Amino acid sequence: MSKKKCRLTENELAIHNEAVRLRKMTDAQLVATFEKAGNKNNGVNRLLKALEEGKCKGIGGGTVYKITQFAKELNLI
Repeated sequence: MSKKKCRLTENELAIHNEAVRLRKMTDAQLVATFEKAGNKNNGVNRLLKALEEGKCKGIGGGTVYKITQFAKELNLI
């Protein structure tokens, strides 16, 4: 037996609402949503590459390494 809606935590209810929103999407909307999500990773990679190339003054190699490791921990790259 599933949980009653009144017993769901706020986080569980948010996840449920997002799942319902995704299920109601058409195929074209789903594809557009996933492509948009994929482009976010591209932006993170471009930022890290620019930092590695030294395009931002004041951010050295050690800081770039720490930022890269942090992004990996958050599964951004």
